[in-house]
Amino acid sequence: YVLAAIALPFLVAFLRDRSRWGLLIPAYVLLAVGVMVVLIEGGLLSDLLIPAYVLFAIAIPFFVVYARDPKQWWPLIPGGILAV
Repeated sequence: YVLAAIALPFLVAFLRDRSRWGLLIPAYVLLAVGVMVVLIEGGLLSDLLIPAYVLFAIAIPFFVVYARDPKQWWPLIPGGILAV
């Protein structure tokens, strides 16, 4: 719940001003890691898959940013590095 609490201000700031979509990246990453903790505690995510989950979960928002505006190609760099 701590990670969700840390993500909440980023999400609220985005909802107040939707032009600041960059705030969704840290909000999503924190929520994804929080979900990972829940999955691990519930026995739904094995130890071997944790690194892959973390890297892929962090890569997803960068690809979403690129899909939203393909002229902004910079997200492909961190997203591609994390996904590979």
